[in-house]
Amino acid sequence: MKKIALALILALAAVVALFTSLSAMATRDAGTSGVIIREPWAIASDSKAEPLMRPPAASAASITLDPISGTPGTVVHVTGSGFRPNKHFSVQWDGTGPPLASGKTDAKGGLSAWFSVPSDATPGEHTVEVREGPNRASAVFEVTSPEPPDEPTVTPEPPSEPEISLEPSEGEPGTVVHVTGSGFRPNNHFSVQWDGTGPPLASGKTDAKGGLSAWFSVPSDATPGEHTVEVREGPNRASAVFEVTSPEPPDEPTVTPEPPGRRKLRFEGYIESIPEDFFGEWVIGGITVTVDANTKINESKGKAEVGAWAEVKATQQPYGYLLATHIWIKAARGQGVEPIKFKGEIEAFTDTVPADWVISGITVTVDARTVIRGMPEVGAWAEVKAFLQADGSILAKKIDIKPREEEEATVEFEGPIESLPEEGYLGDWVIDGITVTVNITTTIEGIPQVGLTAEVKAVIQADNTVLALKIKVAKEVEGEEVEFEGFISAIITDTVDLWVIGGITVTVDTTTFIDESKGRAEVGAWVEVKAIRQPDGSLLAIRIRVERRSEEGGLSREAIEHRRGHRYR
Repeated sequence: MKKIALALILALAAVVALFTSLSAMATRDAGTSGVIIREPWAIASDSKAEPLMRPPAASAASITLDPISGTPGTVVHVTGSGFRPNKHFSVQWDGTGPPLASGKTDAKGGLSAWFSVPSDATPGEHTVEVREGPNRASAVFEVTSPEPPDEPTVTPEPPSEPEISLEPSEGEPGTVVHVTGSGFRPNNHFSVQWDGTGPPLASGKTDAKGGLSAWFSVPSDATPGEHTVEVREGPNRASAVFEVTSPEPPDEPTVTPEPPGRRKLRFEGYIESIPEDFFGEWVIGGITVTVDANTKINESKGKAEVGAWAEVKATQQPYGYLLATHIWIKAARGQGVEPIKFKGEIEAFTDTVPADWVISGITVTVDARTVIRGMPEVGAWAEVKAFLQADGSILAKKIDIKPREEEEATVEFEGPIESLPEEGYLGDWVIDGITVTVNITTTIEGIPQVGLTAEVKAVIQADNTVLALKIKVAKEVEGEEVEFEGFISAIITDTVDLWVIGGITVTVDTTTFIDESKGRAEVGAWVEVKAIRQPDGSLLAIRIRVERRSEEGGLSREAIEHRRGHRYR
């Protein structure tokens, strides 16, 4: 019995050792020996059932808000990543209503946009969602109640004694002087007088704190000695003394500098941000401009708020910043701007979408939603209907490609400007009795004024209206006018462009209007020239009009026979 018991004990010990060894081997070689270890969620209760699939990964798209809380009207910056590249997106508030903002993701699937918290948003948490095709990403914005001030604020009364200062306080006639002042009534008109008589040297409007700033030039007939510069604002008066010195004969001619900060700009774009207190730095179409109490804002077509489309007129100030003098709201937020319609020659295109086409010098975006009728090719004539996007690009909605013969719809003419729109430059102009439409695609060179001569390149629209592609406003020039005709026998491009026409050499610069509606301005073409004789006796061409195109291959026989021929009128 003892032997049998001992044998059983030894057999049991061998089984335990074998089991332990096999377990260790299975653990060590699980990665290579074919042992399958399944996640608990992947094993069905029935051993014969197929393994379950792993759940799909969640979308990688995400957004952040800055700030994440604020009162109604707060401007919020939303950024995101993980979206599809180069795709349109929109920003929604609580999943309803029109988008607060929209745009297009970048090449890496990132996005950036600004929006204002709706004015009727109730206090509490709200969902801001970005939608881009099948992708969605959201974040929470907490609307807070505006806290009442601890105590009413009282606007301090202006000082009882207004005062001004001059910089410089002395100089010769023609010196540019900067006058600044304080202690006046806020938001009131003022004028600057010289010795209390004559027309004002300058005028303007005080700011919200009763301060003022203006520039003027010392009268050219001012006599040497002390003179009084007086600022008048309603019942208020303030004066300072300016001493006129005798000009010394210069060793060489001097040029009186123009007052700084007088460069004028005009542009359009979406309002991207507005300060909480309204006045201050606005961002419109990516450009920062300062808006103060003197800025005239026309809201007849919509409210001045983030997302609205605005036209801006501004001047550059002495320290380099832009001061908005006029802002016209052209379209309210969410309304979009009117469609852009124009015709022109296709200069560049690609077969893939999205892509940028160039039509008559205008870059338009073509995507899968664009309707294209006809076969595109470089040189073909196209009619375009498009819409301006929030990022400033032009998205084509429809492109009709027409036969080449329709290029004759292009017209070029010149004449006096007889009327301009009441506000801004967009709208109908009358030039030499012809009504032409100017929109955001029109290129304008020079400063338009009634009475000045304008050179126009335009297309005839389907409704027979004339759409201006380019308008060049001619400067008022002095000197003898010369008109003649002849063949172009040479075009010399060097420091300046010199053309030899009918044996006469004329200078051609960026102000010269070249009318090629009847053919190319090239060697061998017969042209009509209008020029101004300069003080040094040279001729500056202000217009060259092609009357008859040249034959292929350079000078024609007729051109060779008549290259010296010309006639004056």
